This record gives sequence, C-alpha cells and structure tokens, in this order.
Amino acid sequence: MKPAKRLIWAIISIAAGIAALVLIFLGSYPVLSNIQPVVFTPGETIRLRGKNFGQEQGQGLILLDGAPLTRSSYKSWNDEEILIVLPPSVDSALLQVAKPLGRSKASVVINSQRLPEKPADLPHAAPGPSIAQALPDEAGPGALIQLRGINFGSELHASQVRFTRNPGRMALEASKDSGLSLTASAAQQHVLPENSLMYEHWDDKLIQVRVPEEAGSGPVIVSTPHGVSEPYHIQVSQSSGSKYRFDPVSYSMEFQIDIERKDQNAGGSLQIHVPNPPASFFQSIGEVQSESHPSQGSLDAPASLIRLDSLQQGISSIRRTLLLTVYNVESELSSYSAGFTGPYSDPSVSGSPPLFLKPYVEADELVPSGEKETRTLAAAIVGRERNLQRKAGLIRTWLASRLDWLAEAEPGAAVIQDLVKRKAASRNYALIATALFRAAGIPAVPVAGLLVGDEGQGIPHFWMEYYLPAVGWIPYDPVLVYGAVPEGFTPPFIGPALYFGALDNRHIAVSRGFDKLHSRILQDFQSSGTVPWLFTEPLEEAFGLEYVREWKPVRILAY
Repeated sequence: MKPAKRLIWAIISIAAGIAALVLIFLGSYPVLSNIQPVVFTPGETIRLRGKNFGQEQGQGLILLDGAPLTRSSYKSWNDEEILIVLPPSVDSALLQVAKPLGRSKASVVINSQRLPEKPADLPHAAPGPSIAQALPDEAGPGALIQLRGINFGSELHASQVRFTRNPGRMALEASKDSGLSLTASAAQQHVLPENSLMYEHWDDKLIQVRVPEEAGSGPVIVSTPHGVSEPYHIQVSQSSGSKYRFDPVSYSMEFQIDIERKDQNAGGSLQIHVPNPPASFFQSIGEVQSESHPSQGSLDAPASLIRLDSLQQGISSIRRTLLLTVYNVESELSSYSAGFTGPYSDPSVSGSPPLFLKPYVEADELVPSGEKETRTLAAAIVGRERNLQRKAGLIRTWLASRLDWLAEAEPGAAVIQDLVKRKAASRNYALIATALFRAAGIPAVPVAGLLVGDEGQGIPHFWMEYYLPAVGWIPYDPVLVYGAVPEGFTPPFIGPALYFGALDNRHIAVSRGFDKLHSRILQDFQSSGTVPWLFTEPLEEAFGLEYVREWKPVRILAY
C-alpha cells in the first residue's frame, strides 16, 4: 500500500475510534426523564425514571444541589429506575443523577411541608378567591398563563398573583456561605410579576398573567382584599435554556450629595430624588442602613425622595447608605430555540414581544434604536437569522470586532455619532449595543453602575441585558467582551467571551434603563443633570431658594 493511502486509512481509523468513543460516552450519559412525585412528603418513596443509570449503583450518585445523598436514602437502583427516600431536613432542591462520565439534567423536587398554606384565621364568611384550573400545564418565564376560578374580583387593584420562587436558585444561594439555612422565609419563597404590564387580563373568573423570570415549579396563589386562594401547583420549565445565580456578595454603598445655598433668603424647600439601585435576578436590595435625612418612598421605586426645608447657608451634605447583595450569574443557551411564539408572544400580534417587553424594543431618550443608521446596520448584521440567541451572538461578534473602545469619552459625543465613527467609550458602547439589539427585535435594557475595583473602589461602568422568552434577562458586558479592562479592575471571569451570558458579582447596578421622574411641586428653580454613574437624570426641585450641588462618587464602604 502506498504511503499516502496508509496515511488516509490511519486518519479514517483514528476518526472512527473517536466517533466510537463519543457514541460510548453519549450512550452512557444518564438521562432523567421523570420524577414521581415532584412534591414529596418526607419519608415517601420517590421514583426516578430515565435511562443509562446503570444496572447497579456502583459509583452512581443522586445529587441535591450538587451534594450527594447519604447511602441510607437509596432503596433500589437499575438502568431505568431508581427509588430513593428523602429525609425531613431536605427542603427543595435541584436533583441530578450522576455517574463517572457525566450528570443528568437537573430537575426540581419540593418538600410538601414547605408549601404555603391558606391562613387559618380568615373570616369564614369572606368570599375568598379559588383557582380551579391553570393553563397551559407547563410554561417558562415570560409565558402567558390563564388562571380560571372564582372570586378573583373585577380588577387588579390591590390584588396579586404570587408564584413560587425557583427553589433550585434559592438552594444554590443558601448553600454557599456558612451559616445560611436552606429554609427561606415566606416572603423569600414567593415572587411577584415584575410590573403591572405582566397582568394582561383580570376579572372575577379569569386572570391572564406572565410567569416571572424567578418563578419555579410549585404552588401559585391569588391574593385579593377578600382573602387568599388555596395553592394550585403549576410546572415552570427551563426546556430551552437555563440561568443560575450563585456566590452572593453583600456591599454597603453610600450616596452623598453636597448642597450649597447661594441666596440670602429665609425659608424655601428643596427636594432631592436619590436613585435606588434596581432589584433584579442579578442583585437584591436589603435595607437602608443609615441616612442623614429621612427619605420617603419604597426601595422598589426608581428613587426615594429627600426633602430639605429651611436650608441653611453654607454647605450641607445628604448621605444615604444601602445594603445590597450581588450574585455571579451564568446561563446555558447552546440549545436555545424558543422565541416570541405561542404563549410567549403578544396575543394580538403573533410573533411580537408581549406588552411588558414593548418598552425594551422601542427607541427612547437613551437608546436610538429607531434611527436609520441603527436599523440598517442591525439588519445587515443579523441577516435572515430568526433565532433570538443566534441574533444576539451575531451582534456580539460584530461589536467585538468592529466597534473600538475608548478609555475616555470624546466631549459631547452622541451615540449615533460614535456608531458612525465605529468607536465609543463605555457609556455609549453599552447604548450602541442596546440599540442594535432592539433594532434586531430583541428586547434590551442598558445598565449603569459600578465595578468593584481591586482595592474596593467603585469604578463607573455600563453594560446591558437582553431578554429571551422562556429564560428571562441575560447579562452582557460588551466592553469586557471586547477585551477592554477599565483601570483598577481585574475581571474575575477568565476570558472576555464569558461576559456574554454571564456576569460576576463585582458588577453593581445603580440605574437600569431610563426612568425620567416628573416634578412633584411647582418651583421657580430646578436643576437636573446627568451624573457619570447614572443613565437617569437625578431630579432636584427647589422652591424659594437658589443653590448649587455636587453628586459625589458612590462609595463602597464594606463588602
């Protein structure tokens, strides 16, 4: 045989060997297809069905949130069925079948003793709400579900639908640092729709509501001024992709505004709208730790109001310290195939994003997604691609290769001007990325905030999030993906590409999107202006006085 032919046959043999090994590996990979029951009673036998478990347990394990069960929990094991018993100490968790060659996809199990119950002290005569049916039987984040029943009331008003918070995510968070319990409070066990636009219909017998992105399989409850319904179990799936948060870090952040009164008059008042960092999947807001002046309003609002009456001459300082927790977030989207179809679309316009996402696909004062330059470029980048995640990947690739990053912004540079020049500093870089996503039909929102520097300092920074039906909001830091590293910050993730679909716990969001606050009182002098670490304009309202002010950099006091 000639040497060339021997080489060809050698290559073919090696390829065949590799293919055989791949087939053996795939054939041995455990597949978990069914758990009965999902909602278990401690001591009850749980049946796991699937394939490739192995005829004997051997080195096989059942993992709950990554931790193996004790040997006493196993009752039987064969290639297609495993029987286990979970002890009372188990709350709710992600369950996997693990073998030396791999693990099955994670599925949720829920301890029935942790399910919320209808309060026992409700007046018996009160016509409380009751859920008779939920459709569809299974849905993902962003899907429209129908709750049919009675006594829901004629309008939303003071009512709400409470979903079970994803127990796997709660367990992942609680299992990290020592001293944290897997048992969550009642408030932590529930999650509400992110805003009122997620309620698309409400009458006495029918509610149509979108599944929040932090919801998981478990009971859903309707709460009205007349009572609380019995829990009704629904299944929330992650069949098209998944997202997890872990390694929480808590920070104390101090906001400070220095104010100097310039006039010589007596009296007068000044109102300052101090921004509240947004609560989201990526971070949670704990409490106000201290404030120099009492504030009005909820931490859930975009800003809290601080009022100063009879402001004294000279310089006065407003200080406010907040506690918040930020997470590492990762996503798995390699097989993503969902879109704005079926229950994920606008019921009145097939293929269109639902009402609660409309603000994130339209142009606004920050994001020029409707400009001709943006629309033309976005169309050229994505071409005929229809898959939302692959569209996002195409835009990510274009930005990383065609839009240069500037360490310092050029004076007066507009977003469209930077797009045309193909170079931008961090703020406009994030806004250009957001505009291209929106122009391509992908809901997106810009985020302004801080990177926690290597010495604990706050570094102003900007990034974005985009929305995928059936998964939720996905983080994307286009500046770090480009390979740029702001001075004083060492990215915790190894490799720029990881910041597309993942975010570290040193990204603190201070402002999300553009929330333009309206005046609350008539005034004869008003000062508002952009602060370097914000997208929103902090609103200041004055009556009967003149002043100048300086918004100090946000300080990170402890972490």
